[in-house]
Amino acid sequence: MKLNNQTGLTFIELIIVMVIMGIMFIFAVPNFTSTSHSKLKSAVRDVATELQMARAKAIYRNMEYRVLLTLNAGTTTADTYIFQCKMSGGACSSSGSWPANTVADPERLNMAASGAVSLPLAVNVTQTNGNSGTVTVEFNPNGTSNTAGLCFINANLATDVIKLCVSSSTGRVRMVTATSCGAC
Repeated sequence: MKLNNQTGLTFIELIIVMVIMGIMFIFAVPNFTSTSHSKLKSAVRDVATELQMARAKAIYRNMEYRVLLTLNAGTTTADTYIFQCKMSGGACSSSGSWPANTVADPERLNMAASGAVSLPLAVNVTQTNGNSGTVTVEFNPNGTSNTAGLCFINANLATDVIKLCVSSSTGRVRMVTATSCGAC
């Protein structure tokens, strides 16, 4: 009796391949969903770092510094922030005045050419009271600041929220994980 040579896949081989692909899919999906949360955390850390830098420079240089945020909630324009000092004669000066909203601290070499740094479009930022527009967080030479609360929301998941709270009495910047915006 002559045996037939088989070509193609058997049903068992097909099932094994599908099981292997299913296992790979199970491990891959969480990595895709965590990408937007990673962008959110990165944006919050970037702004928190700028706020902490402004406070440190205000204390060290004994002059006022601020971080100015332009919040474009509900638009396709990215939110931006800029680091500033009071200026006189093109340099930071305690006797100077605040520059235009587009002028950055001239000592900051890592800022973009325009001075403003854009946040990812996947991140929406509002004040903790729900307002958008321009937010100014100023730090005084003694480290205190005006009270400010920023709410960073994952554009892909509205319950993925991180708040940045700035204490007026100490200037301390802290991150708070939440499911919605609200007071710090």
